[in-house]
Amino acid sequence: MADFIYGLDFGTSTTLMAIPTDGMPRIIPIGRDNNWMPSVVSISRDNSILVGDLATDQNHVDQIRSPKTAITNEIFGNLRAPNGREVDADKAILSILLEAKKSADENGLDPDGMVRMSCPAMWTGEQRLRLANLANLAGINTNVDAFLDEPIGACVAWWWNNFYKRGRKTSDRILVFDLGGGTLDIAVADIYGETTPEITVLAARGISIAGDSLDLKLADYFESRLISEFAIDISNREDYSILRNLVIRASRKIKETLSVFQNAIYELEDPDYSFLPKIEISQTDLEMVYRPDLDRAINCVKTTIRETFFKNMNRNSEEMSVFAKIPIEEIAKDIHFVVLAGGMSQIPIIKEELRKILPDAISEHVTEAHEATEAIVKGVANRNEFSDLNIHRPNFNFFINWKDDHQVIRSEIIYPAFKPLYEDYELFSGNFLLGHKMQWMPPRNIRGGRAEIYLESVGGRRTTMNIDGRSTQHIPIRISRGKNIMFSIYLDGKIMITHEDGLISLRVREWPYIRWQAGKVPSNQIYIENIGSESQIDVRDKSWLYYDH
Repeated sequence: MADFIYGLDFGTSTTLMAIPTDGMPRIIPIGRDNNWMPSVVSISRDNSILVGDLATDQNHVDQIRSPKTAITNEIFGNLRAPNGREVDADKAILSILLEAKKSADENGLDPDGMVRMSCPAMWTGEQRLRLANLANLAGINTNVDAFLDEPIGACVAWWWNNFYKRGRKTSDRILVFDLGGGTLDIAVADIYGETTPEITVLAARGISIAGDSLDLKLADYFESRLISEFAIDISNREDYSILRNLVIRASRKIKETLSVFQNAIYELEDPDYSFLPKIEISQTDLEMVYRPDLDRAINCVKTTIRETFFKNMNRNSEEMSVFAKIPIEEIAKDIHFVVLAGGMSQIPIIKEELRKILPDAISEHVTEAHEATEAIVKGVANRNEFSDLNIHRPNFNFFINWKDDHQVIRSEIIYPAFKPLYEDYELFSGNFLLGHKMQWMPPRNIRGGRAEIYLESVGGRRTTMNIDGRSTQHIPIRISRGKNIMFSIYLDGKIMITHEDGLISLRVREWPYIRWQAGKVPSNQIYIENIGSESQIDVRDKSWLYYDH
């Protein structure tokens, strides 16, 4: 049985909820006319906040759409509606989560039950924690350490959809293309297993350019057509902010229409602006406007695929420079399925561009094409979920501990959870030492020359390491004033620590997804191999800092 009551997908454009069943999860309709609730808030004249469908009923100038992007773009101040009224970003997000919690209670779900949530794969630990804290404030019993990356949710939903609806148990390498309102998430994963899927995420990347970005570009295109064809420049009007918002709303509808039909008519929904001419726009026009964003999306796909090729290689720089020039189509030939998720993935040109990279891969939607918006929450709420999951980078913080002159234990993060191990340009430059590298300068108030490296989840839980069969929560090292500690995590799982006693060389074959349950210890450990350390690793059950006097 699952240890959660329901899954919650707080999306940029929509918010969805689903409950586990013995088969595929069941969507709980929380919208007035749809299964989903719009992720929209509106601000009235008395500064009260309406949410979801009630918010979309209000005048468009009162509405704030996509408040989730405040987390993606790290906005901590106010969000502004077209009418000029403002609301704190966290308050806007909290209002939507409170409405979701109200829907859960009205559907008879256990108010104290665990809830699993999703988030973009590109989010940092701090961004994940921000959403978790807001959800907790809303009364949602969730835990940041239980968050599931959106493309991983798509992997789970796709595997089980094949099992239940098609009677097909699939063991394949897939590429997930999850394009929603605020972010694009790409993941390459191996899925195998007989009774439940085992998933190894080989690589995952993302960019904060998605549906909202296209809406703005389509609005610019409409305005340019007004100027070039009718000599109308609406940017000079006093009510431009209101008019611009109407154009963006019309752009959103045009985008959706052109995902199905060849042509559509651009017209604003407000009768006060009926004097503006209607403009016909075609799929070709949409593709032209989308081309810059599409190119960035395809580059993200290529980078993610190329990482899978480099990840398990241990080559010298000359060889890696040669491998960096291998055509992406050659590297991608082992990918058998392209799995599409998110409402924006419906745009026809996306399939065409992906087919150029992956000509032999079968393109499928996570579940059904008309359910694209529901795909992630079905993975997040899946009772069967997965028997094992390995991810592409550490989902926990690496800390260093030391004692100061007053024998007080101090800590500092030397690798923050979910931090990318490399920049895109490094991958294409043939750099064979792809990884997170840093120097740590011991403070002047150290005592005893001793320190320890330990792992801790974003939610503050210690993670156990198993080094060559022996469990520990600490890697002891020696430090001295004025001498830097070198700490590196590489793409192939190597961990290199240079300290006072020499070099510690370790390797993690796979970074496991650490699953936490209320009142229980972690369900798995980090298995680490000692690959020739110069200095001895003193594995003890208890930190030497605590009993070293």
